[in-house]
Amino acid sequence: MIRPALNCVAKAYEGFQNGVPTMASFSRASGAWRTNAKGFLEYTQSQIARHDYSPSTGEYLGWLLEGPSTNLLLYSDQCDAAAWVKSNGTVSANTSMAPDRSISADTFTASGADASIGQSFTPTSSTTYTASVWLRVASGTRTVRLILRRVASWTEIASIDASLTTTWKRVSVTGGVLDTTTHQFCVSALPSGASIEVWGGQIEQGKFPSSYISTGGTVASRAADIFALPIPAALFTASGGGTAYIMREVLGYKNFSVGPQLDDGTDANLVQVVSNGDLSETYAYGWSSTAPGIGYGTVGYALPPGSSARCALTFSFAAQTMALAINGTLLGESIMRNLDIFSTLRVTGAVGGNYLDGHVRHVALFSRAFSASDLQLLTTERL
Repeated sequence: MIRPALNCVAKAYEGFQNGVPTMASFSRASGAWRTNAKGFLEYTQSQIARHDYSPSTGEYLGWLLEGPSTNLLLYSDQCDAAAWVKSNGTVSANTSMAPDRSISADTFTASGADASIGQSFTPTSSTTYTASVWLRVASGTRTVRLILRRVASWTEIASIDASLTTTWKRVSVTGGVLDTTTHQFCVSALPSGASIEVWGGQIEQGKFPSSYISTGGTVASRAADIFALPIPAALFTASGGGTAYIMREVLGYKNFSVGPQLDDGTDANLVQVVSNGDLSETYAYGWSSTAPGIGYGTVGYALPPGSSARCALTFSFAAQTMALAINGTLLGESIMRNLDIFSTLRVTGAVGGNYLDGHVRHVALFSRAFSASDLQLLTTERL
């Protein structure tokens, strides 16, 4: 198999000034959090790519790339603030070490039956929200219930039971909100005398918890990660083609998850790998300004949140075709009329505003279109 013309293994760039190859274009207009190699949360300044690790195993996960999000929960690490509603319980502030190694975790102690702690928010109607928080107990184990509910009628939108140990665990609950009346997220079901440690609350739109966004007295937002690689002008020819490879893990979805995308700097001519709104189908999609809407992917590939995928998208300028393989499965080939030469490989931050929302370990670009058998091999074995 031929060597890639562009070959970017994420781990190799962890020590670089902004965490990506020197020829790459990377931006994020705000700071953001990641998990470092020691398993602790760590704040990363704006314009620096995040290299993320598993908090439980220490495994290197790759670049953490996300779309924008806003935390609606106030005083995210100050549970003694009035914004946090306590029922049958009290808060002792700054009692233990938090997931970021600061002494900022609080202890909530139940003074009566079915104690709870949470916070209210005003949602947008017909929108899905996810609430999350880090919890643990000082000793033993404890089961609590996370609830999203409508305050006026105390109607539960969604709930989930969570088993806690002495290790910090980020737990979440997701539900669809139908109207704009006040809703509440709470941790409940604590018997009298029981206590839990609490840190890092978050309420955001979407069907999964994104990376932590710290708040004070006002809501706060995290900007999107935008990551692109320029394609050398001589890499493709009108009589040839190319193949883009990406090893990625999609954490969840807010709309469509897109990556990689190749384009000419606009949204008029492109090919891309797209996962739909529930990750039940991942497919290739192409668009040409002179032959719009030429897509492919009626036979999709399901990628549940958190699953890893090796994806390879090949395209031929001469034959005007494209094809996609994922984890060794060839999904087929589609005619793509009037395909134009591309100038940019976007890892995330596609033209049009869709993002990857996940981890990327490896990106590569080949200067020729691969055969079906080569595509399957490329997505079965590690490059």
